[in-house]
Amino acid sequence: MRPKTLVVTRPSDSRSLWIRRWMMMLACGLLGVNIVMGDRVPLHSHKLHLEAGSEHRRLEREIDQLRRENRRMRSEARRLREDPAAIEAVARRELGLIRPGEVVFLVTDDPPTQRLRTR
Repeated sequence: MRPKTLVVTRPSDSRSLWIRRWMMMLACGLLGVNIVMGDRVPLHSHKLHLEAGSEHRRLEREIDQLRRENRRMRSEARRLREDPAAIEAVARRELGLIRPGEVVFLVTDDPPTQRLRTR
């Protein structure tokens, strides 16, 4: 009787096959994630996070400034509704109005002009 032949595969062949299959599955998985997620997962997210934080702080400062401006404007509007002296002050300052009988002197920083006498 003839002895039976036993085929033995080398361990390195099965291991390299396993590694190749694993790498192929990993590549397909990464490709699938990239297809599904697309641009929603940026690679530079840390930089974007820092930029968003600085933009957030800038916007908070701007909001605080606008709130102060709104409070000031509300106060001025209330004064203009309730105080006739405030209305008069705005009319004098912005419209140049004067009361009857008042005399207006305009003071400027310009030096007086030299007048030439002609004879």
